[in-house]
Amino acid sequence: MRIKGVPYDEAAPNVQRLYRKLTELLGRVTIPLTAFAHCPEIAETYSALGAALTRAQGVEPRLKTLACVRAAQIVGCPF
Repeated sequence: MRIKGVPYDEAAPNVQRLYRKLTELLGRVTIPLTAFAHCPEIAETYSALGAALTRAQGVEPRLKTLACVRAAQIVGCPF
């Protein structure tokens, strides 16, 4: 069973801001964020975690990208 994501027009104002920001960065809103949008506090926390991981400097950017691509392949996500 899948959780139906919250569309932009039904999302809380703070979640709509997250949707706009992510669309500016990635060109789209990710499916997990739309699912977490059922609880705006969780959506904000999820977004902050993603931003912190992106900013993390412990792994060089090229290796980080390679790890993301490989993880997507493993779970069958079209990356």
